[in-house]
Amino acid sequence: MTESLRFVQKRAAVADLPAGIAVRYEVCPEQDGDMQEPRFVFDLPKAHLGNGAHCRRADGAAFEVTWSAREPGTWRLKESSGDLVAVASRRGALKSGIRLTGARGDTLAEFVDPAGLSEQILRSALSSGNDTYVCLAGGKPVARLARLPRGGERPSGMLGRLKGLLATFDWVLVPQDGATACLREEVEPLPLCFAALVAIVDLEFAGA
Repeated sequence: MTESLRFVQKRAAVADLPAGIAVRYEVCPEQDGDMQEPRFVFDLPKAHLGNGAHCRRADGAAFEVTWSAREPGTWRLKESSGDLVAVASRRGALKSGIRLTGARGDTLAEFVDPAGLSEQILRSALSSGNDTYVCLAGGKPVARLARLPRGGERPSGMLGRLKGLLATFDWVLVPQDGATACLREEVEPLPLCFAALVAIVDLEFAGA
């Protein structure tokens, strides 16, 4: 079975979050529609990442996501000691997506737009947002990041469409068939989820 990672979003307006937290993302493993307890939790003081984020792992270990106005397209994941874990940065003006690098500057993974450049330009001109990124590790597509309904696949036909209208959607990182082992070998789960979070927030604001 393939384990996906579902980013369950909770907002202060509708959820009981700690004071000073605007948005929470709980990263929950999921298999066949069965969602487990969060593996990581990211707490954002603002809906964007301009104020960084607090992160904690299921074992209680704490991390920080930092951002600086001097590098507006770059975020750093650090241990509570201040040691650098990984860096997530935008790929460039003409390349939408997020690049994840390690503490030594080596590229670990990239979240890229599967559409061609001309389609991206057209979509931007029409103010149409993107809802999918492909994750590359070792230069190979290993997962996709997409908005998917909770509870697994919907039935086809009219019933499926009606349930789809009422469904709750989350961003989900879904490993491609046969790529799970490659993904685990190339990048650790926490840095990968950190980069996916940056990509998600970018996509949320691009489609707003």
